[in-house]
Amino acid sequence: MDKYGIVIDAGSSGSRLQIYKWKDPAAILADGSASASILHSVPHIIQEKKWSSRVNPGLSSYANKPGNIWKNHLRPLIEFAETIIPKDSIKDTPIFVQATAGMRLLPEKKRNKVLDTVCDSLRRYSKFKIDSCSDQIEVIDGETEGIYGWMALNYLKNEFNDFDKSKALDSRSTFGFMDMGGASTQIAFVPSKQSEREKHSDELYTVRIRGIDGTVQEWPVFVSTWLGFGANEAHRRHLRNLIMALPEGVNYDINGDDTYDITDPCSQKGMKVQQEYKGITYDITGSGDYRQCIRTIYPLLLKHLPCKDNSCLFNGVSAPKIEFDTDRFVGVSEYWYTANDVFHMAGDYNFKQYEQRLKSFCEADWSTVERNYNDGKYGENINLPLLKDSCFKASWIVNVLHEGFGLPRIGVDEDTGADSDSDDTAAGKSSESAFQSANSINGADLSWTLGKILLYASSSVPVSMYAAPVGLFPSAAKQLELSQQKDEAYSQRDRESLFGWWIFFFFVFSIMAIVFVLRGGHPKTKSQLLKVFLKFQGTVNRLKSRAAGAYVRLSGGNSDEVDITEQSEELSNLEAGRFVHPSESSADLGAATLRTRSTANLQDLRESTISPISASPSPPLPPSWTNDKPGIPHSQSFSSFPLRTGNTSYDLNGKRYPSRYPNQTGKPSINNSSPDFMSMIKNGQEK
Repeated sequence: MDKYGIVIDAGSSGSRLQIYKWKDPAAILADGSASASILHSVPHIIQEKKWSSRVNPGLSSYANKPGNIWKNHLRPLIEFAETIIPKDSIKDTPIFVQATAGMRLLPEKKRNKVLDTVCDSLRRYSKFKIDSCSDQIEVIDGETEGIYGWMALNYLKNEFNDFDKSKALDSRSTFGFMDMGGASTQIAFVPSKQSEREKHSDELYTVRIRGIDGTVQEWPVFVSTWLGFGANEAHRRHLRNLIMALPEGVNYDINGDDTYDITDPCSQKGMKVQQEYKGITYDITGSGDYRQCIRTIYPLLLKHLPCKDNSCLFNGVSAPKIEFDTDRFVGVSEYWYTANDVFHMAGDYNFKQYEQRLKSFCEADWSTVERNYNDGKYGENINLPLLKDSCFKASWIVNVLHEGFGLPRIGVDEDTGADSDSDDTAAGKSSESAFQSANSINGADLSWTLGKILLYASSSVPVSMYAAPVGLFPSAAKQLELSQQKDEAYSQRDRESLFGWWIFFFFVFSIMAIVFVLRGGHPKTKSQLLKVFLKFQGTVNRLKSRAAGAYVRLSGGNSDEVDITEQSEELSNLEAGRFVHPSESSADLGAATLRTRSTANLQDLRESTISPISASPSPPLPPSWTNDKPGIPHSQSFSSFPLRTGNTSYDLNGKRYPSRYPNQTGKPSINNSSPDFMSMIKNGQEK
């Protein structure tokens, strides 16, 4: 039986839908005729060139008009998918919308509104399978995108097939993944040496997939992304550096046309562009000097930034050492486009040949480049505006590969053995096999969306409920970073909530005080003021109760499980950033311990003892903590990794919060109740 899956890559400039197909692992196991090699491999994913469709502009462009998302963006993609996938399989076909760079830049409220609209539209107007909006409609971060790309590459290279778990990781070979877009660049690879994996264990992500027979494959992957180091952003930074390097107070208007004139070594001779910066227009003319270009753009790597380890890449990023003698890398996107469309040198990378073509291209007259373009000497996928940036982009790729990632250069670096021709040749073979650019592998498109669907297909392998889950799991360093971000977000929310309540109560009590002063001599003043206060107090209690119920439901709990009065009082304490916990040594309120909300659950964990075998059953977990969607692997973006639930009814152990009252009933004692504000006023006037 065939299974289908859909992934929509929602990028900054447009969305591309890709359809995939694979055999149901359960049917393969039931058939019993599969070979051992197939059983020890991950599901075989099928993709065809006609199974892809694209729409423009990007999903982020609908931030201010989300109502048009279905009609102008999603509808053409869904209608295309319905023509490919059999009608009887549509309801069982999951669809994933994975948004990247463009959506990451939107404000949180607008981003969430777009995601909610996408999910609502797909559920209303299509019949494709959506079990969970949060798992299937999401914005993924750069690390997730990089790991998906690594998975797609190694799947197409058959590194996940015929897996032998008895072999040590050192004896297995995988390909490293490099991706350079317009805004960012990424790398993902498995460190080849065990010493490096141990040294950087806190920085390694875990990729867990499963073969058809249930065999688990675990891969420790280092991944990093550099925002601002993509080809277009690097070019923008380069032009800005040319301008900012000019000394202040000096007039560079050579022609008297109210524009400053400067030269750019990374553009062909005679090519001119204009750039405006701080109200001044600059005429930038190319000088066509390749060597000077390489020297000029080197500082853009920010190699001077401090790094905690000796094996650093660039921009202060620590990473396991890359062993280019044994490690092999494949570059996509910009690594492929320029090499293929301009130099016709895609595939195995040879530094000497590539640099010769690049130097000749950059130092040519722009009129010559334009003539070659008109004569069709460049690829059909490149236009004239892209060609203007190609000298810089190709030079930036050389800079990132050799100065950023440390790829050896043939005949230049000492460790390549440039002392003899024979050593040169040997080094050339090593370097050529160390890196290659690609757009497809064995006829299949190399896209990170394949990694996403591979993870889902792998999770559909039937196993016992106690088997390790399939998914992507962030490193210890990433988990700590996410935990700190979430704590800061909670603290900010509490501060804003407290400020709003203080303003509200100050306004109400100010009005009451004014009424009391102005009408203090009237006999009905006290009774009227008491009625107003009691109505106000009842309104506040009702609002708090409703807020408590909504808070629990939104966080996945059940508002019926907790007394609403008790819950509203607990919520009040949580919003104030404190929680009163009864001391074990005393039963009065004076012995209570004041704890911050961030430490309340952790202290409960330390005080509780967990035994493997218990005579009494453990308290049930809240509904939000249970996995009621076994078909969806743990593959959500690391930026939304669920480190805490925010449930006011349960702590990290799934047990109820301790009562704040000494009688342990969850309700205040009448004898211990404090007099209210109006009682104190009344008693004072009677005296």
